Formats: sequence, structure tokens, C-alpha cells
Amino acid sequence: MAGRPESAAGVVAAVQQIFRGGLLSGQSAIARDLESWTAATASDLRARFVDQPDSSSDTFLVKLRRQLDGAPAATIALAAELLFVNMAPLVPEQIGSGRSSRSSTRSCPGPTWMRRRSTSIWRPR
Repeated sequence: MAGRPESAAGVVAAVQQIFRGGLLSGQSAIARDLESWTAATASDLRARFVDQPDSSSDTFLVKLRRQLDGAPAATIALAAELLFVNMAPLVPEQIGSGRSSRSSTRSCPGPTWMRRRSTSIWRPR
């Protein structure tokens, strides 16, 4: 990847993996047995997140956890993948909490098995 620092290569590869798997096959990159990139899953995520905004003063991840409470695994996987892609290019200082997008994604709502499995996208292959 000419012109990019070596450290950015892993982030670029992870984002590409998410989009390739998601947009081309519909399959989740963090939970390979799920088809999370479907119209039905996107509609469910929109209904939970966009159509039911949480205007409380809680942090973003606390609100997101509430909005996704009871959601199917595919919806949670899609939300985690979109969150990662949204935050991937940012450095911790830009996020505001001093934490990386990796630590924020790990604290996303969802079953423990999904949080454990999500680490596979962080390691370049």
C-alpha cells in the first residue's frame, strides 16, 4: 500500500474485509455464520437506532446498548461492523476518550461470544 504508513495497512485490510464480506456476500466479518448485511437486518438496525433516538445524557455506547437490547445477533453484528468502519480511520485523540476504536467496538452490546469472536478482524492475515 504505497503512501500509507505500515500501521494503517491493518486498518485498511480490516475495513476491506468487512465490506467485501458484507456487501458482496451479505456475510458478517465478525460472526461468519451470520448474514448480517441484508435488507431485513439493516431495517431492524434502523428501527432500533435511527427511528428510536435516545436523547439521554448517557454515553454513546450506553445508549447503543439500550437500543440494541433484545436485537437478533445479525443486527448486533451489523451495528458492530458499522461502528468499527465509522471509527477505523480515527486516532484515539480524535475519539475524545483516549480509547481506540478497537476498545470501543469490544465494549459494544451483544452476546459475549460475539465480542470474543470480533477480535479476528483486528489481526491482519
